Parts: sequence; C-alpha cells; structure tokens
Amino acid sequence: MEAAVKSQTESLLEILEEELGALLELAELLQKKAGALTRPDLDDMEDILSAEEEAVERLKKIERERAVRTDRLASILGISPEECRLKTLLERMDDGEVKRKIGDIRQKMRAAARRVSSFNRKADALASQRAAYTELMLNVFYGAANWAGKELYDSQGRLTEGVGGGRLDYSV
Repeated sequence: MEAAVKSQTESLLEILEEELGALLELAELLQKKAGALTRPDLDDMEDILSAEEEAVERLKKIERERAVRTDRLASILGISPEECRLKTLLERMDDGEVKRKIGDIRQKMRAAARRVSSFNRKADALASQRAAYTELMLNVFYGAANWAGKELYDSQGRLTEGVGGGRLDYSV
C-alpha cells in the first residue's frame, strides 16, 4: 500500500505543478489583456484572446486529470469521493515532506487563482469602460435619440437605415 500511495502522490504532485504553471500562464495572459485594453489600438487583442482561450482549455484538461489522480489517491487512503479535497488528503498523509510539497503548491495555486481573478476583473472593467466610451462617441456622432434601442450597425457592418442626425452628421 505504501508503494501505491507513493506512486499516486508523485503523480498528483506532477499534475499539481502542471496546473500551477497553467494558472500562472493564464494570469500572465489576463495581465496582457488588461494592458492591451488601455492602449488606443487593439491590434494584438485577437492573439491574446486566442492564447487565453487555449490556456483555459488546457487548464480545464489539467483539472480533469487532477480530479482523476486525486480520486485515485483518496481511494487508496480510504477517503470518500464527496470529501476528496487536497486539504483532506493532506490531513491523512503520513509523509511530512510530501505534505509540505503539496501544501506549498496548494498555497501557490490559491495565490495564482486570486491573481487570475483580479486580472480578469480588471480586464472586464476596462472592456466595459471602453464599450461605454464607444457608445458615448456613437451618441455624439449619430445622435442617441435616433438610434436608442436600435442596432446601429447591421450584421454586415453597415449603418442601419434611419439612424443619423447626430451633432456631427454634417457634410463638409
């Protein structure tokens, strides 16, 4: 049984380290996205969003694998699937060095998840601010009264009929 615990523990440590790396990568991408949203052009936004999507998919895949490995170790330690959490596993482990390593990774993962959440909130706020500014400018150019409740552009990106008459809608 000790050999099985050791093998599954090493497997769990490996996937936890991989998950930590994926979380840190996602945090870095979200930080880049927030930075890109503060610049006047959005040239690199498509690449950032694509990389973010790939990072999220990778993280989901790693999390599924972590769940499988955690369940295996929990089964060996006699822990039910309902109470199977890293904290519970740590409480039941005998190897102090392994407990320390998993505990350290767990704390780093929690800190990385907080960073991800923080950068995500910041990027969301910046995107909302940018959208509000764009709407304000559209109101100035095309007149809010003329397009309130309407789509300003159709699905082909053309100005919708009947929209116009804004303050700056004059021929020069």
